[in-house]
Amino acid sequence: MKPSHQNLLIALVLFLMVAPIWVVDVPPLVDLPNHAARINVLLNYDQNEFFQRHFEVLYEPIPNMGMDLILVPLARLVGIWTAFKIFLSVVAVLFFVGCQIIASAVHGRYPTVTSLIAPFFLYGGTFFYGYLNYVLSVAVFLVTFGLWLRWRESMFKRGYLVLLVLVACVYLSHLSSFAFLALAIIFYNLFQTFAKGVGERSFKKWLADASLFVLPSIAFLLFIRGSGTMGKMEWEGAWKKIIVSFGPFLSYDPAIDLICYSVVFAGVVFLLFRGGSAISRPLLFVAVTFFILFLPAPTNLFTAGDADSRIILPAFCLLFLAFDTKQPVRNHFVFALVFVALLGIRQSVVAFRWHGMSKDLLNVAEMYKNLPPNSMTYVTYGDGYLSATPKTERIRFLSIGLANIDRGVIWPRLFAIRGQQPLVFRAAQPYAELSMNNLGEWDQILSEYDHVWAFRVSDDVRNQLAMRGTIIAESGDILILRKTSGNRK
Repeated sequence: MKPSHQNLLIALVLFLMVAPIWVVDVPPLVDLPNHAARINVLLNYDQNEFFQRHFEVLYEPIPNMGMDLILVPLARLVGIWTAFKIFLSVVAVLFFVGCQIIASAVHGRYPTVTSLIAPFFLYGGTFFYGYLNYVLSVAVFLVTFGLWLRWRESMFKRGYLVLLVLVACVYLSHLSSFAFLALAIIFYNLFQTFAKGVGERSFKKWLADASLFVLPSIAFLLFIRGSGTMGKMEWEGAWKKIIVSFGPFLSYDPAIDLICYSVVFAGVVFLLFRGGSAISRPLLFVAVTFFILFLPAPTNLFTAGDADSRIILPAFCLLFLAFDTKQPVRNHFVFALVFVALLGIRQSVVAFRWHGMSKDLLNVAEMYKNLPPNSMTYVTYGDGYLSATPKTERIRFLSIGLANIDRGVIWPRLFAIRGQQPLVFRAAQPYAELSMNNLGEWDQILSEYDHVWAFRVSDDVRNQLAMRGTIIAESGDILILRKTSGNRK
C-alpha cells in the first residue's frame, strides 16, 4: 500500500468518527441537554441575577470538570451547540490518535489493522448516554499511556513535562481514567519486571513514573477535604455485568452491531492466523488485568453510577491494540478497507438514528416555550420509566435541559451537584418522585416551584397533577403543568 493509500485509510476512519456528530443540530446523547444547561448557566452567570441567586460557581480540583473547562470558553466563541460538536469531535480525534500512539509504541508502526478498528469502540453505551467527562478522560488516557510507552525507556525532560500536564488533564477529566492510567503503568512495569528481571527498570525510573501522579493526588486530597465526598459502594447482579461488558459494541441496532463486528473480528482472526500474529504481551497483561478488575468492581462507587462499566472501554481498546499482524497494513489493504467500510455502515446507522432523535428532541423543545423565562420547574418520573423507554427515545429523559438554553429554566436535578461539578446549588434541593404513595407530601414538595415537568407518569399521578394546576403543554409521554395555587413567591 502506498503512503497515499494509507493516509486515505486514516482520513476515512477520522471522517467516520466525526461525521455522525455533524449531521445533527443537537447530538442526542442522553445526558447532553443537562450538561448543556450547566454550561449555559456558567456561560451567563455574571449577567443573570436569577442564576446568581440559585447557584454559586466553585472551581476546585474536581476530577470531573474537563468538559466545563473546555466548553465554557469555546461556547463564548461559537455558541453552545457548535461548541459541543467541536468538543465531541476533539474527543473522537484524540481517541483515534491515542490508539495510533499505543500501536506505534508496542508494534513499531502505525496504523495497524487493529488500531484502525479500536477507535470505533468509542461509539458505545457510555458515549451514547452522554458520560462526556468520562469519554474525554479515556481519550486523554489513551494518548497519555501511549506517550508513556513510547518514552518509557528513555524519558527526556520535555517528554516528562508533557506527561505531567497530560496526567493532570486525565485527573481533571475523570477520576476513573486517572486510576486506570496509574494501574496501566504499574501492571506494565510489573510484567516487564517478571519477564526480564528486577534490573529491567531502575528505581529512578519507577520514581519518575510515580512522580507523575503526585500533584493530582495532592489535588484530590484537597478536594476530598473540601467539597468532595466518598459516596457509597453498591453491587448489582451478574446479569448487569454481562450487559455492561458488551457496552462498547452496542448502538441502537443490535443486529447491525452483531453483523458488522462479527465479520470484522472474524476477519482479524483470519489475518492473525494466516499471516502470523505479533502480540505485545505486557499490553495484553494490562488489558486482561483490567477485565479481571471489572468482575468484582461495584456498580456504584463514590458518587459515580455505572462505575464498573468505566473500565470496559479502555480494557477492550488495550486488548485489541495488543495484537497486530506480522505484516504491515499495506499488505492487507483490501481487508482493512473492508473492515472500515463495515464499521462505516454501523456509523451510518448511528448517524441515521441520531438524525431522527435530534429532530424529535427539538420538536419536544418547542413545548418549553410555554415556560416563562427564569422559572423554577419540578421534574418527576413515573415508575419503571427507564425500562419502558426505548433506547432511541431516552434523550427525552433530560430534554428539560433545553428549556434552560433560551429561557433560563432550572430544576432540582440539574447537574450542579457539590463535589461533582463546578456549578452548585446554593441551597440543597430535596427531591422525591411524585407518586400515589406520597400524595400527602406533594404540596410541601412543590411549594418552591412554579411548574411541574412529568415524564411517563401514571394516569392517577397525571389526574392528581391536573387538580393542582393547568396542563399547559403535552407531547406524548411528557406534560408540563402550571400551578394555579400556592405558587412560589
